[in-house]
Amino acid sequence: MTHLDEFKVEKVKEVFVNIVTNTQLKVVLSAISFIGEFVFKAHEQALLTVFLLIVLDTITGVIKATKARNLGSREFFRVAVKLVIYSVLMACASLVDKALPLVIAMPVMYTFLAVTEGVSILENIGEAGFPVPNQILNKLKVMQKEIQKKK
Repeated sequence: MTHLDEFKVEKVKEVFVNIVTNTQLKVVLSAISFIGEFVFKAHEQALLTVFLLIVLDTITGVIKATKARNLGSREFFRVAVKLVIYSVLMACASLVDKALPLVIAMPVMYTFLAVTEGVSILENIGEAGFPVPNQILNKLKVMQKEIQKKK
């Protein structure tokens, strides 16, 4: 094991020990977990689906950028920002649904996010030089526009 590897292992151990022994950090993480459970309960499958679509979009984006020779850290920062923004949007939709007598905001929101990611994935694949079923891409774009009109 190299010196750098030993340093990384020590840093991971240090972070883990801090999480286990730091009471304030445990309280904050517990509060975040509790809020997340309250906000997203019953929407786990939708959240997982959107998260997996983001992962696929990131992978296809990396393939596209690699072929175009313009891969940089800026794109990965955008993925982190996208995760935060999507989480806020889905949390807002979930809270709106909790306040209404019917569930409508969350299904509309995750449908919109899933369609947006689906369009991006197909576009990335096409721009990377692979064949894309244009009928599906066009239908997704139509759905995306219809959802945006309803907002």
